[in-house]
Amino acid sequence: MRLFFSFLLCCISLTLFAQRAENIELSSPDGQNKVRILLGNDIRLVIYRKDKEVLRTGPLGLVLADGTVLGNNTQTERRDELEGNRSIRPQIYKKSEMKDSYREWRFLFKDKWALDVRAYDQGISYRYRTLLAEDITIQQEKLSLIWKNPGLAYASQTDTWQTAYETFYNTDSLHKLPQQNILLPFALRTEAAIATVMEADMYDYPAMQLLPEGAQTLQGAWAKVPKTTAPGGHNQFVQTVTETHPYIAQTAGRRSFPWRIIALADEDKDLLDNDLVYLLSRPATTDFSWVKPGKVAWDWWHANRLWGVDFQSGMNTATYKAYIDFAARNGLDYINLDEGWSDQFDLFKIHPDINLPDILEYARSKNVGVILWCIARTLDRQMEPFMQQCREWGVAGLKVDFMDRDDQEMIPFYERAARTAAANQLALNFHGACKPFGLQRAYPNILNHEAVRGMEWNKFNPEGSTPDHAATIPFVRMQAGFLDYTPGAMHNYNRQDWKQVFDRPGSMGTRCQQLAMYVLYEQPLAMLSDVPMLYEQDTVCLNYLKNVPTTWDETRALDGHIGEYAVIARRKGDTWYIAALTNWSPRTIRLDLSCLSEGTSYQARIYRDGPNAAAIGEDYVLEQKTLNAADSLEVQLAPGGGVVLVLK
Repeated sequence: MRLFFSFLLCCISLTLFAQRAENIELSSPDGQNKVRILLGNDIRLVIYRKDKEVLRTGPLGLVLADGTVLGNNTQTERRDELEGNRSIRPQIYKKSEMKDSYREWRFLFKDKWALDVRAYDQGISYRYRTLLAEDITIQQEKLSLIWKNPGLAYASQTDTWQTAYETFYNTDSLHKLPQQNILLPFALRTEAAIATVMEADMYDYPAMQLLPEGAQTLQGAWAKVPKTTAPGGHNQFVQTVTETHPYIAQTAGRRSFPWRIIALADEDKDLLDNDLVYLLSRPATTDFSWVKPGKVAWDWWHANRLWGVDFQSGMNTATYKAYIDFAARNGLDYINLDEGWSDQFDLFKIHPDINLPDILEYARSKNVGVILWCIARTLDRQMEPFMQQCREWGVAGLKVDFMDRDDQEMIPFYERAARTAAANQLALNFHGACKPFGLQRAYPNILNHEAVRGMEWNKFNPEGSTPDHAATIPFVRMQAGFLDYTPGAMHNYNRQDWKQVFDRPGSMGTRCQQLAMYVLYEQPLAMLSDVPMLYEQDTVCLNYLKNVPTTWDETRALDGHIGEYAVIARRKGDTWYIAALTNWSPRTIRLDLSCLSEGTSYQARIYRDGPNAAAIGEDYVLEQKTLNAADSLEVQLAPGGGVVLVLK
């Protein structure tokens, strides 16, 4: 009898829950992606690709410091079903026009907060909104991602909250990953789809990271709000956190929170062209027509070491006038004055051998812009007066370095710098930064955003930056947005011969892999990293670098496999660029030319690995052919190799 009453009570409880619980479905415009929104005692999502489950979440919501849990015992006050379908014309992006098409549910709950869920053809996203009168303190955000039949993960990981997002990717199953935080974007193979976790439209809030938990689960993780900080890190450049508060954010009670994104793809190549971070971020509200993408002659990679000149090169005025001459001769838009032009901790104290007004006047006379490097903590202290001074001097932009954090105190710095720079018509290159999170849509003066283990690691680390890594970046990191890999090495080595050299570094892999990076990697501010004299000794490569665009009208993902090889086509005007690169494995690939206009012949310049490129990375061949959309082209890539087709 006791068992019968227990069973009856259980049935009654389940019935009451079922009466309260809601199960709402939302599908993408093409019907391939679906999310079930479960509203009841808590909120959960179940995400599907082609009717196969990809993952489900644990309970979602925000835990406030006063004990309130937004997400428990939800009572819906209002719900709205919406549909978006419009065209967007980005000012600076990998395409000049794209569709913003989605379906959405918006839920307003009685305890003054809201949940928005969107379904795109490229994935599923959700965010919270709070409508509270007073400021709030957020103890924690609730997020568990429970994957259905997970396979290989591609995880950039760190064991410290002081991070610049510059690690290799750990490739393994979830339960074998180190117990370290995973930086976004994070990619995972599942039985149903390849999924990428990202976030967008992040303001006044810490960046999301993930922590592995068992064989199927990832927990959300966020840095605590700093309580005290002190100079630290490399050369005391970083404002390091020494003590934290026991919460992740203090913020306005009435606001929207970052979009959480689960991008979904059937094939690896589909990862090469995902727009969700851009689409889910707020647009610019002022005029940015003055912003100019372009190419930069960069000094720091090769330690300002010039030759064939009548002065001693280094940190001095004559050296930078030589960079300006090189840029002007070859139609480059900018030169960069990197570390050393000023005191690192006082930007108004200029190096005694640098006559900055003279350099700027000389650059103006040659129609070349000047970009100045600085560290974030110094810029933060001197931001208003220094940026105003830069505008008066005629400086074109700033390269801001050594943020190395993604907590709530640091994230607003990015917007503060972008907003102040925009007011003074300065472009920005965020170096030593966390991953992009959509800010470049609101502030198109943000041209590059490093957050990648780039080629500079070949200067100072014995592991460098490898072709295996180079073949991973386009599929994972680049889904978040622009990067600053700084390609262009003119010393190119195979696996056996490469070694770390600080002042005269070289790349792993071939010359053609370096050329391919200018098409494969999204970098509106593209560095020519090596010595001007080396470029001018190779006029074939220099002619390519002078003319390759840094923004695009159209992008098409053609082929690839994460960590192995990538093939992409991009169009600027009526010229197509098709590029491929491979990891350390040589391979033969067939290039599909169906992106070309039918019935039209194209003159193709083909930069490909030479017959001896496996031994001597500088060996390459330039071929010229007439091709059309019906053709396909078979190309052999050397270990660490690449190829570029320029089709006019």
